[in-house]
Amino acid sequence: MHHIAGDEWSLGVLFDELAALYQGHELPPLPIQYADFAAWQHARLAGDVLDRQLAYWRDRLAGAPARLELPTDRPRPAVLGGNGAQVECLLPLELWRALDKLGREHGATPFMTLLAAFHTLLHRYTGEHDICVGTPVANRNQPGTEGLIGFFLNTVVLRADLSGSPTFVDVLGRIRDAALGAYAHADVPFDRVVEELQPDRSLTDTPLLQLMFVFQRAAQPIVVPGLDFEDLDIDADSAKFELTLFTEERADGLACAFEFNTDLFDAATIERMLGHYQLLLEGIVADPRRHIGELPIMRDDERHQILVEWNDTAREYPRDRCIHELFEAHVDRDPAAIAVVLEGAQLTYGELDRRANQLAHHLIAGGVGPEVRVGIYVERSLEMVVGVLAILKAGGAYVPLDPNYPQDRVASALKDAAAPIVLVQDRLAARVTLAGIRLVRLDTDWPEIARQADDRPRGGAGPDNLAYIIYTSGSTGRPKGAQIEHRSVVNLTLGLGTHERIRPSDRVSQLASLSFDGSVLELFSALCFGATLVLRGEDLPTAADLFGERFGGVTVMWLTTSYWHAIVGHVPPPSLRLVVIGGDRANPELVRTWHGCAPNCELLNIYGPTETTVAVTTAYLSPDRLLPGRNVPIGVPLPNCQIYVLDPHGLPVPVGVRGEVFIGGAGVGRGYLDRPDLTEQRFVANPFGPGRLYRTGDFARWFPDGNLEFLGRIDGQVKVRGFRVELGEIETALAQH
Repeated sequence: MHHIAGDEWSLGVLFDELAALYQGHELPPLPIQYADFAAWQHARLAGDVLDRQLAYWRDRLAGAPARLELPTDRPRPAVLGGNGAQVECLLPLELWRALDKLGREHGATPFMTLLAAFHTLLHRYTGEHDICVGTPVANRNQPGTEGLIGFFLNTVVLRADLSGSPTFVDVLGRIRDAALGAYAHADVPFDRVVEELQPDRSLTDTPLLQLMFVFQRAAQPIVVPGLDFEDLDIDADSAKFELTLFTEERADGLACAFEFNTDLFDAATIERMLGHYQLLLEGIVADPRRHIGELPIMRDDERHQILVEWNDTAREYPRDRCIHELFEAHVDRDPAAIAVVLEGAQLTYGELDRRANQLAHHLIAGGVGPEVRVGIYVERSLEMVVGVLAILKAGGAYVPLDPNYPQDRVASALKDAAAPIVLVQDRLAARVTLAGIRLVRLDTDWPEIARQADDRPRGGAGPDNLAYIIYTSGSTGRPKGAQIEHRSVVNLTLGLGTHERIRPSDRVSQLASLSFDGSVLELFSALCFGATLVLRGEDLPTAADLFGERFGGVTVMWLTTSYWHAIVGHVPPPSLRLVVIGGDRANPELVRTWHGCAPNCELLNIYGPTETTVAVTTAYLSPDRLLPGRNVPIGVPLPNCQIYVLDPHGLPVPVGVRGEVFIGGAGVGRGYLDRPDLTEQRFVANPFGPGRLYRTGDFARWFPDGNLEFLGRIDGQVKVRGFRVELGEIETALAQH
């Protein structure tokens, strides 16, 4: 070896000198020194070799996802720390031998087989198809390195494409190809690959990969005369990556351990994941040619809890009744009680019932009966409530139309609904210009209407007839009419109203537009429980109005979440005992602020689409129930409603894993009016029981206690003040200009 004088010595010069000796040569098989290896590697990566290896990684990792979004227990912090822990288990020897045999049958090593299963598990947890996992390579592929003491490990990224619904055997082949390609280009250091690719850098994760996989063959015993050796388990209190799966062949089975970052994950979550990995391996051995989306990852008891126990919501309710009949029962009980008030004007239950009966007879004479759609296009007034009840009593289905909506949208809904009659006020009549529609003016026509009998009509709608149609935003620019039957409204009203303990002494605010499905809750939770409905005027009240004399004495309020956000911080009146919010994601900090201002007022969060009768889940919110870093829960299913959180293959996902929300049960509506294609797309067969499921397009996941957490949308739909808005509808409108 060439000697360099001490005053000239430097590590870089030494490497250059040694590299000159080894340029173009393999390492000698004889024992060598660490400096020899470093110099050889320095020479080997000079020039074309380095360029070829970097070119491989540029091509292999082009367009790779910046991060695999595993479901975490806490939001990712701005700076991810290194706190960690481990959970581990020992898989049976029989399973390990079967996996080893399976790999050999398909030309794969045990490392490849276990890594393919890990990729499959990550796919099932995230729904992603493009998955990158890091793994260390020993870099002892030269004979001269076998007996050399030193740390030669390098990290390579194994990227796999799991698209196209592959079988596990298919995935194993893809992992094999990815591994062989990575091994052939493993000389270039990982930090050099990162430098070359220049990924976006962040303190919240590591570049190019956040997950690692390690496999170790059975360690050979160390024999030194006069010495005894003992393996010691070291408690890991740090984590180099978000998640690392360590696997090790042992004489009694396969040891598996997950090292995880405790800033992101709870131990219970990782224990579940480890159990899912074992079940997945068992399923792979049982049928390796099964599609990876169908392989089992949940135990039977876990699956039973999610599908059956948390959906055990069956409750008795009057399936033979219509929603207006629940109102009539309270009329008979106390006709003198105040039913509805608006700025000094009011109607008792008896007066409201008689007026609605008279109007119902008038509508029946005009041809209204079961399944006949009747538009109601009125400003907020006592007549609005009379009109809704009258349409239902006549057997028809009401189609609410907001006078504040653009006239083109109102005309489109009327045309789509084919409503032969529209209830209006005289000052709005000129806006309804669609030919063939008969207008009934609730103010100027009232003298004629009042000549009708005031007894209740008979032989109207049944529980399976339509109660109302509410139009929601459509992605093609055409609003779609969600059809809801009486039985669904009855189940909602009794299920939620009983849950909220609505009583005759309550005064319930009515703030929502009649065209917004929240109005269904407001109207019927008051009128079907004998409470007083307090209407607002045309202007949406400010917080001062809402909590002032104008709504004095109100005990129950229904608010969109965005409106509630705007009034948090104001002190509500002492009469207010319950606020129900819904329509958007609630801010947990504002929940805490609210309870500071209103400690004696309960806060209830509800969730549900228009197509499933307003609400299907509820959650009482209090600061002690909010978990740090978690979204506000949307709750548990209401009576006779079922919630299924499914993966893209239609299978239930485990606790903590994101999936799409499917809703079943009594709340599911009839579908979209005259839109069979869209109805078939969104109202699908129920593989878990009778009836259909509504496919919401919402992402959610289960908390371990059976509550749901809302995680966002699959598509581009957004919420504006609680209203669903399809961006496609806006695009269609813009394209017309």
